[in-house]
Amino acid sequence: MPAHTRKKGGRKTLPKALPRVEVVYESGAAARICPHDGATLAEIGEVTSEQLDIIPAKIQVIRHIRKQYACKCGQCIRTKMDSKLMISLQWSANVKRT
Repeated sequence: MPAHTRKKGGRKTLPKALPRVEVVYESGAAARICPHDGATLAEIGEVTSEQLDIIPAKIQVIRHIRKQYACKCGQCIRTKMDSKLMISLQWSANVKRT
């Protein structure tokens, strides 16, 4: 009997030919301070998501890039989140899938 394999979840990637608008979210200098030792957090990466934005007579993809920061102490990692995006992510997590 062959092994069961799951289908990859999620939606298809958006076409590369669509124009992209990048919105970069960075934490302010005060938010980049480690509460444990007072050291400055170093950027360690970013989280990127894409949202299809349809404007009459214009279609574009908005790339949301949230910078991630971490302290050398290893106890804290921070990501800047936009409140509109957080609500959108919470809503999509609560939608029933059919």
